[in-house]
Formats: sequence, C-alpha cells, structure tokens
Amino acid sequence: MNVVITLPKELITAIIDGRKIFEMRKTAPLHLRLGEDGFFCVEKGTKNVWCWCRVDAIYDRKYPVKYGSHLPEYLAVSRKWMDDYMKGKSVKLWSIGQVVRFEKPLLIDKDLFVDRAPQSFAYAPLSFGRSY
Repeated sequence: MNVVITLPKELITAIIDGRKIFEMRKTAPLHLRLGEDGFFCVEKGTKNVWCWCRVDAIYDRKYPVKYGSHLPEYLAVSRKWMDDYMKGKSVKLWSIGQVVRFEKPLLIDKDLFVDRAPQSFAYAPLSFGRSY
C-alpha cells in the first residue's frame, strides 16, 4: 500500500532531479510492498502532490552511519542536519527507485483522500493496489 509523506519543495525537486536517492525516517510503513509500492510527496504547507516514488529497499541504520561522507549528499541535506536528526537514534533509509513526476500536481485530499499532510506518513487508501 502506498503512503503519503510531507517534504519541503527543495527536497521534492532533489528527488525528481535524481539527486536525492534515500528518504530518511524514524519509522517505515508495515504494509508497503518493497519494489512495488512507494510514497507520494506532498509539498509542505500545501495540498500539492508532485511525485510518486517507488521504495526498493529499507535499511536500518544507527548513528553513526556506515555510508560515510556521501550519505548527506544522497539525502540532499547538510551533514549537520543529518547528524542532528540521527544523533543517538536508529533510522530507516528508504531507497528511492522509480520516480513518477506529475505534470499537474495531485491534491492530497481530493485525489488521494488523505485529509492533511502527515507528520510522519499516512497510508493512501485510494492508491491501494495501484502502484505506478
């Protein structure tokens, strides 16, 4: 089952451009079929959904991370931001596979039936069984 996540516009752009290849979260959806399902990206502060991304794998990582100096680049964030977010925590790295960009953004409420942009993630019931 697909999920919806909220990201700032610059991180959505980094995903669409292929610069951001991992999404880092504290948790991962239980009902997400790796290699088939994925996440819709809603722009923070709006109802606009700009793309769908297939999740190919999910990696558990503890601070400090073994990916070395390249992980902030793969996340499209600064080293300081990553270190502050991860300090003393275990995180999930969602490996981004195929990306489908929408020419005209979907609306989170009208097209996906999710009432608001989620803090962590929300399942997208309308998209169940319909991955891109």
